[in-house]
Amino acid sequence: MTAWLTGWLGDWCRPEIQVLRVLDHPRIVRLHHVYEGETELVFVIDYAEGGELYDRVVEKKVFSEGDAANVMKDLLSALSYLHSRKIAHRDIKLENLLLRDKSPNSPVLLGDFGFAKYSFNDGMMKTMCGSPVYVAPEVIGGPLTFEPAKKKGYDLRCDMWSAGIILYVLLCGYAPFLGRNVNATMRLVRRGVYSFPDREWAGVSDEAKNLVRSLLKLDPEKRLTADEALHHVWIKERAKKRRGSLMTGGNLAQLRSSIRNMQNY
Repeated sequence: MTAWLTGWLGDWCRPEIQVLRVLDHPRIVRLHHVYEGETELVFVIDYAEGGELYDRVVEKKVFSEGDAANVMKDLLSALSYLHSRKIAHRDIKLENLLLRDKSPNSPVLLGDFGFAKYSFNDGMMKTMCGSPVYVAPEVIGGPLTFEPAKKKGYDLRCDMWSAGIILYVLLCGYAPFLGRNVNATMRLVRRGVYSFPDREWAGVSDEAKNLVRSLLKLDPEKRLTADEALHHVWIKERAKKRRGSLMTGGNLAQLRSSIRNMQNY
């Protein structure tokens, strides 16, 4: 690995490299080397042979709660590791979940640490970043229902909101907060009002819905931590089963086309 990086490119990428170089977890892509050229940096990371989880779910004819629970178990394991080291990922989204191999039950890897940051001292961060559909309300100014005094920044718990969005999407194939554009989507996120429409959710277990509610709390102090979510009954029990079929795959293809015009900010 390059010992140091120079110039504006090094300054831009150094925070991501500082995080990646210390990570060693089976559910997180590993950084092996960084090569510095005159106009580019080349990161050598784990090869995720299975591609994006997003594509796998769209292609699968049957996707069950058991499948969703195993994805969430891998993601929550990665988040528990990161948060124990005071690292916030800040861009948790389905597109950043990769498959280690092409097997039907491939482990899931968390990638793309471009927004990752250490959260020391008071733990509060201020930078607005992430992806509109998945971003936590406190990252974009705070819930509209809270008093201004509480809009003091955000901490590691922003990742848990994003994990809740991923869980919701895995269970039905669409996002709980999706407006016609970025600003409309962020207003919906800050309101935090969502539902479980019968068409897709009638066959989803109450335990799964309970975990969604426990993660999509407007008040970050009331959200489950990654460790707590890992011990949720739905994760512990459903991860052992792969029966049943959700309506996720067909809806996901439409979701991707709906958010392509939205950019990170």
